[in-house]
Amino acid sequence: MCTLKSVYERCCCLYAVTRMRKVRYQCAVALLVFVVWAIVYIVLNNRLLELDENRAKNVHISGEVRNPVFTNTQNRDTKEKFAGSCEEKTNIVFIKVHQAGGGAVSNILQRFGDQRNLTFVLPRDDQTDSAGWPYCFHTSHMLPSSNGRYNILCNHAVYNRRELNKVMPIDTTYVTILRHPEHHFETLFNHYRFADKLGIHSRDPFSSFLHKPEEFLSRFAANEHERFLLRNPMAYDLGFDPENFTNEEAIFDFIDDIHRSFKLVMIADYLEESLVLFKRLMCWSLDDVIFLKPSDAKIHSEHRIELSNDIREKLQKWNYVDNILYRQFNKTFWRLIHSQGPDFYEEVEQLRSKNKQIFDFCMTEKRVHSMIDRDGHFVTGKPPTVQIPFDNMICSKLDTSVPDYTKYLRAKPNQYIKWELR
Repeated sequence: MCTLKSVYERCCCLYAVTRMRKVRYQCAVALLVFVVWAIVYIVLNNRLLELDENRAKNVHISGEVRNPVFTNTQNRDTKEKFAGSCEEKTNIVFIKVHQAGGGAVSNILQRFGDQRNLTFVLPRDDQTDSAGWPYCFHTSHMLPSSNGRYNILCNHAVYNRRELNKVMPIDTTYVTILRHPEHHFETLFNHYRFADKLGIHSRDPFSSFLHKPEEFLSRFAANEHERFLLRNPMAYDLGFDPENFTNEEAIFDFIDDIHRSFKLVMIADYLEESLVLFKRLMCWSLDDVIFLKPSDAKIHSEHRIELSNDIREKLQKWNYVDNILYRQFNKTFWRLIHSQGPDFYEEVEQLRSKNKQIFDFCMTEKRVHSMIDRDGHFVTGKPPTVQIPFDNMICSKLDTSVPDYTKYLRAKPNQYIKWELR
């Protein structure tokens, strides 16, 4: 009995040892498989990283950094400018803020679309160059096109994404422009002669207005459209409801919406830099974004040299939303520029050189004059004696105002249904 017990215990021991060896073997195999898999993963991952780095070196980035304005989707969209694969974009909405450099951008868009025979969202009313302003844009404010399709909006319009989505293609790029609020508001105040309209007869009407703006604003009738330009005009053009001018939550919701909706917010104070960013975003050429820059004397005559601290503080308080809006997007603007690489400023200098070349040519030839004849056609000056790499009507088109160019576009045959409006 004892012998049988010893045999049994020995068998159990051998079984346990055998089982333990089997378990150890299985663990060893599993460990070996894991190590091999880890090595393969690391090698492949490093290889992929090397491929990405090599690809990045060959990419000409048009790009953006991740920031409040550009979402991840937008970031990919504008960084896909690979050499030889960048496709020119032709669908665009430009929200033209009053007196913020928008005229130069609208002229660029009008020339671009005219050259390619694109269809514009034009004002229904032929007596104005705005599509329904100061009311939020609505499809009833626009001239019907013959084919029902549209590519570009660049006339004044209050931003209304819901209505714009009804007429613009799904791949439309939305851009706008802002200007330093201090210079912007004073320029606007003087341009629209608000001192006369408000009956301000002091030696310094602008300061007088800011001392008691609510009182002066009440002098405008409720139906006076220009009254919407007297407080936070940039925010108003971008669709912000004046009833929320003091509502902090509504203000930041509004700014977040602009962040999400607009691929680029240009800064008028740095127009060449803005247009190079725009050119890269749209996959255009530098020749597409040339413009006639006004003289420095004209620019500096738009606003005084310095405002007192008291007036500046009152101005910031009165246009509180515009100040926040500008600060936010000015920061984004410079982040974007800093992401561009050394070739960015090379393009900026090239654009400045082209602008100077065309300005000197147009002034020398004295070809900047009344550009539209009675039939709505462009007219040219005397034949050029200096050769430049542009068409003969470039001076005429560059110096044509947005209202006059709008008139010319309306006159294009078979593009718009005008008989419905009679």
